[in-house]
Amino acid sequence: PPSTPAQPEKRSVGRPKLRIDPEEVAAVATRLYDKDGFDAVSIETVAEGLGVSRATLYRTVRSLDELHDILLERVIKGVEHDARELLSSQSNSRDSLIALIRFQVHASVRMRNYVGVYFGWGLSPDTYARWRRWANGYEKLWIKRVVVWTSSLTRCPSLTASPTAS
Repeated sequence: PPSTPAQPEKRSVGRPKLRIDPEEVAAVATRLYDKDGFDAVSIETVAEGLGVSRATLYRTVRSLDELHDILLERVIKGVEHDARELLSSQSNSRDSLIALIRFQVHASVRMRNYVGVYFGWGLSPDTYARWRRWANGYEKLWIKRVVVWTSSLTRCPSLTASPTAS
């Protein structure tokens, strides 16, 4: 039987699909928030910051809600990791609580232009629900430190004694 000639492989039409790392998207969005505030962040400005077209970015990030979802994921992972690492390096409950307060203030100042994302504002219902689950766990981290520290106060009469009348 005669053999049929091999058909050349068909090349796909258009440019190859560019994969954009969500971490790069979050980094650009963070820079934009830091520089120009919450209203400056859009699919268009993030695409420009990445050096890609909106259409290319839309293949990775389909909406502003999804962009906030990516940013929230980055923020909560970073805050959780850094807070736990900081607390593991503290030797007593007082130092742990003071370190956690300093950390929280620093994080809030650092994220002041997009702190709404950190606190769940303006998120889609699904993203807000994920944020709320994370926030509940993060609140427990705080509660534990406060309870441990306040219970240590009851063992220290000089700190819990009421002031004497003068």
